[in-house]
Amino acid sequence: MKGLLACAWLGACLSLPLPAAPEPAALRSLQVALPGQEHNAIKNSWPGIGCWFWSAEEFQPDGYKRFLDLHAQHSGFGLLTTSIRHPVEVTDPKVHDQLKAAAMYARERGMGLVLDLDVRLARQAFMDKHPGELQEIVRLREVALTNSGEAGLTVEPLNLGDHYTYRVRGYDSIAARVLRVFSYVAGAAGIEPDSVSDITGRCNVQQADARGVRIAIPCTAGDAGRTACVLAAFTLFTPDVFAPHLIEFEKNILKQYADVPLAGACKDEWGFPGRFGPRTDDLYYSRCMADEYARRRPGRTLERDLLLLAKGEKGMADGRAAAINHYMEMIMPTWCRAARSPTPACNSPATAALPMARNTTPRR
Repeated sequence: MKGLLACAWLGACLSLPLPAAPEPAALRSLQVALPGQEHNAIKNSWPGIGCWFWSAEEFQPDGYKRFLDLHAQHSGFGLLTTSIRHPVEVTDPKVHDQLKAAAMYARERGMGLVLDLDVRLARQAFMDKHPGELQEIVRLREVALTNSGEAGLTVEPLNLGDHYTYRVRGYDSIAARVLRVFSYVAGAAGIEPDSVSDITGRCNVQQADARGVRIAIPCTAGDAGRTACVLAAFTLFTPDVFAPHLIEFEKNILKQYADVPLAGACKDEWGFPGRFGPRTDDLYYSRCMADEYARRRPGRTLERDLLLLAKGEKGMADGRAAAINHYMEMIMPTWCRAARSPTPACNSPATAALPMARNTTPRR
């Protein structure tokens, strides 16, 4: 009898539902080891990467939490490239503190911030510290001269913008100067090289500021049939790509954020300010860029060769091609230079400003 009761009890126990197994912890993302990557720095598959652009909301107290909470719950992002689209600068201590708090909060939720620390997000700070190292752009504009009276010309400023200037001040013209004024005889085949003369000294600059350049050129009998080209240089609200203190300034931004638990730092499409449909007679320039050009081409100046680049000169096809090659190699990113493509494939907007010379042309 006892044996029958024991069997009945055991049968009843076996018929009871088993307790549910604990659910495995949810995985937000997954990375796997990649075969054959022993000699590479990256040995695993990339994590999910999202983009986060800060606006006014993120700069409110705890304003970053809503975005991070949503993505912690509903996305598999392991990294967030994070940039600012709000009128503040990354060098501001309050901005640093808010970004640091966000980076710590993100780490607690399994995400790392890759912070955009580009100098273009600190243009005012750079200008305050290095006012003489801002980018310029030269607009070359022509006016016909006569045998008497005065020839006048007005050059409008250029105000630019791109993804870094969304909701903030653009790459506006903040100053201007007359770089050079050349006089020459031009025909169907181009400028007569031997006719080019520098007449900057006899020109009357009536205006040269952020609103534009206005110039008056007294004409003489010898000016009949000649053309003047004004090289108006506009200073833009952004650092010169060739600025001597640019790298040091960028390094100091990185040092300022050394205490922030970031997954990394980044910058997006570095180079000259973006332009849509750029004119071939609007060319980037700076004093430091001119120094580099002179170093590359002893005996030549960038100011004189800007005229050759933009207008062309009779019998100077090879010389113009060489000037274009040097200019393009100076302004193109390294990876694009390495491609040696007759048509620049890189994303630098400045490279679209001039036709790429044939690579077979000697670089004199």
